[in-house]
Amino acid sequence: MTIKLYREAWNPPRMSVLQFEADDLNVRCDMNYGNYSMNGLNYVPCEYRGRGVGRAVPYLLRYLGLREEDEGKMSESRFGRVMVKSNGDDEVTLWVSVDVMRRGYSTGEVVRQVAYVTRGILLCLG
Repeated sequence: MTIKLYREAWNPPRMSVLQFEADDLNVRCDMNYGNYSMNGLNYVPCEYRGRGVGRAVPYLLRYLGLREEDEGKMSESRFGRVMVKSNGDDEVTLWVSVDVMRRGYSTGEVVRQVAYVTRGILLCLG
């Protein structure tokens, strides 16, 4: 598995992006969580892109401790509140709330862990 990490900062507008690749899975997150809020809860929006990544969503939901009905909803997971949604066969959206830090995780850790698990699921699915 090849892993490349990128961190970019632009000014203006102020934006911090976490971008990395795990083989053919490309992940990009806007780490400036102050720009994103739902019901008073700030979150980090991420896009996972790769061939067939949408097929991993049902298994990814189970890994996170969520039900299939939770897809597309901000729900309590094993890491804290997250939202996972398939945007077709080749893209998945993940929102990670900043409350994951109360459980001892950083948002970047959760994003990377989900990427590695997603990559493993895709390898198993063939």
